[in-house]
Amino acid sequence: MMNIKIESGISIPDSNFAKGYGKYPWRNMQQGDSFFISEKQLPNPKYRPSTPLFKTTSRVVIENGEKGVRVWKA
Repeated sequence: MMNIKIESGISIPDSNFAKGYGKYPWRNMQQGDSFFISEKQLPNPKYRPSTPLFKTTSRVVIENGEKGVRVWKA
């Protein structure tokens, strides 16, 4: 059996989950705004940035000779 220590008196830290913080500018976006991210900056070529805050639409595009993804706030 695993020995797991039980502790008390440790406060729960605030969470930033689903608040739009992170590498993408979700909090600053208005409906219709978009951003471009180079395929080189994505974790893998099939990845599409998204957020639980609102609906997004994304398309693979080539901008200034660079292949990437443009993401719009729907």
